[in-house]
Amino acid sequence: MRKPDLLLVGFLASSCGNPQQGQEAAPVRQAQEKASQPEPSPIVKPSGERERLKSAMLAEAQEALEKGRYTTALEILNRFPALRRDPDIARLRATAENAAQAEPRISKEVCQAALKSILSYSAFGKYLRSYGEGGKIIHVFRSPDALDSTYKCYVNGDRVMWGVHKAPTITAGRWRNHPADERIRYEVKGNRVVIIQEYSDGSQSEDIYDLSLLASSLR
Repeated sequence: MRKPDLLLVGFLASSCGNPQQGQEAAPVRQAQEKASQPEPSPIVKPSGERERLKSAMLAEAQEALEKGRYTTALEILNRFPALRRDPDIARLRATAENAAQAEPRISKEVCQAALKSILSYSAFGKYLRSYGEGGKIIHVFRSPDALDSTYKCYVNGDRVMWGVHKAPTITAGRWRNHPADERIRYEVKGNRVVIIQEYSDGSQSEDIYDLSLLASSLR
């Protein structure tokens, strides 16, 4: 064989390599290629428990809205942070927020009734004045007893917030919004307002007042 032919044969042998060696390297190359490929994104399916929880929240909040308990509806809809961005939850929350921000026309009557129930007075307190503070309309009433104390009150959705405005030994009391304080709510039923006091032990009491009687007491 001529010398150039020998060179050609040697070149072909070196480029093809050992067939057995190539077969042994194939699994290694396949493993490397597989490792370099990105993992497929897992398909997240909605949890049945999550959907049941959402349905229960929506039903409970809707019932509170229909009863005029706007603040209670917001508390229900904000109960679970994981569901706050849900479109249905967000839509109902916006409705509750708009309703809660609207100052009720009977806020003075509600405060008058609430203070009578809270303080267990036999008569209504005397309405003194109203003023704005932090976007809220606050009403001030004088107690009907001889202590010459005054109380402040405002309505936030279906909640009634109150505190001592001025007393013989107190210049300005705190708002009664501590978790251990009683929770005051109201509901309007026809021409009547119901004041509901919920206590920390789980018990509650209700008092019903005639709106026309409350209106006349404010004159």
